[in-house]
Amino acid sequence: MWNFFSALCSNFDTKHAQLKRLRSVRLHSRPSNGFAFWLGVATILRGSAMAQQGLNQEGIAQMEEGLAALRATGGETARPRWLSWLAEACMESGRLNDGLSALAEALANVQETQY
Repeated sequence: MWNFFSALCSNFDTKHAQLKRLRSVRLHSRPSNGFAFWLGVATILRGSAMAQQGLNQEGIAQMEEGLAALRATGGETARPRWLSWLAEACMESGRLNDGLSALAEALANVQETQY
């Protein structure tokens, strides 16, 4: 669990070695383990790490998968943050419309939830 939170914190420092380790982490889903929310978050973090290291398409796919997993659990906490990371990766890979869509969804989420 410590590695997960360490990677979360290091996501704000793109030069940190944890990002490289997070990119290579294999995430396993076991529906019975009750950690679907955290698996979604970890998938987003992994995607963000991949995108920050230039693997934008793979990273975007991971972030989209994680966002879908979070939505399935009802977990909307920090959704605007995750969407902003997705938008950044989309913009950097030339997917401007996808990036703008992610930002529009983030703004709508903030207006709806007030955070």
